[in-house]
Amino acid sequence: MTDLIIRNASINDVDEILEIESESFIDPWKKENLESEFQTNPFARILVAELNNKVIGFIIYYITFNSSTIAQIAVKKEYRKQGVGEALMNEMINLIISSNKLLKDEKEIEENFIETMTLEVRESNTKAINLYKKLGFKELRKKPGYYKDGETALYLGRWF
Repeated sequence: MTDLIIRNASINDVDEILEIESESFIDPWKKENLESEFQTNPFARILVAELNNKVIGFIIYYITFNSSTIAQIAVKKEYRKQGVGEALMNEMINLIISSNKLLKDEKEIEENFIETMTLEVRESNTKAINLYKKLGFKELRKKPGYYKDGETALYLGRWF
């Protein structure tokens, strides 16, 4: 997908993100939850994948001290299996690596480095698990009954 653009999301993207959210998750976020990420959560970072001026995917992640956590990632149904999720993940990882390099170059305190990234994923979501493992994530443990419907989550992590 050569015309794919990955960019920082804005509050103007909320409706398109919510549309993807609702078709992707059993328990989707509500509009006020997503708006809160933009307006009141200083730790939240949101990227969108855009094709022909339409948002077709997004990733929400948090950076707190020396760690990061992926909260949500989803791609519009008709664009799945085309590398959009991987492009979002790679952009996020590259942003973190660049941030760490900048801190190192500026001789900032190492406590500011982002050392780890974690996420939870449904044990049944083998496509996502395979992508995460391809990008260097390792299974750290299982979280039985993590989701509202009782499904187990895999807790994955990777180091920078």
